[in-house]
Amino acid sequence: MRRGELGESLGLEVELIDEGRPNRSGVPIRPEYLTIHNTSNTGSRADAKAHSKWVRKTGYYILRSGKKNWVSWHYTVDDMRVIQQLPASEKGWHAGKGNGVSLGIEICMHKEISQKAAYDRAARLCACLLYDFSLSVDAVVTHKHWTGKNCPVLLLKGNRWDKFRTSIEHYLNNITTESESTTETEEELAPIECTVKCDESYG
Repeated sequence: MRRGELGESLGLEVELIDEGRPNRSGVPIRPEYLTIHNTSNTGSRADAKAHSKWVRKTGYYILRSGKKNWVSWHYTVDDMRVIQQLPASEKGWHAGKGNGVSLGIEICMHKEISQKAAYDRAARLCACLLYDFSLSVDAVVTHKHWTGKNCPVLLLKGNRWDKFRTSIEHYLNNITTESESTTETEEELAPIECTVKCDESYG
């Protein structure tokens, strides 16, 4: 499959966090890794749209000290769409020491989701990004890799992580070479009202 066709299959929507907000760093990065998260939010309608709204309009949770801890990530994925919240060239706050070298990808796990479809969409997104940045599947890591946090909580169960990376590798290896005048990372990766509960898993 051509890179553009794979990108178009994602149903990408672009809803960037406004420049100047506390969780929009503006710091340039060259991604070396893709960091995978599960949202740890099983609530009804806690889909990509809901999480995109939360990170753009709120974007923080309150620590026990009372301090606001601002968070941000690059893409949110559910079974219907991918939503981009940060440029792929800008630092987010989602993985501790991994923030400066990786793109954050949140995969939803709400009540109504088809988890299998969400993982397949996330695998396609990862393949596109690996292709764009000339990275191998070894660059796909868990949030746990950086911080020790049990995240992505669903993908760390059993052999799901290995299956997920195998799916990414399949899509990546089947991207055909094509001549393109511009990068498609933001242009062709295409981009409910609820309260999104965030815990202290981002860091």
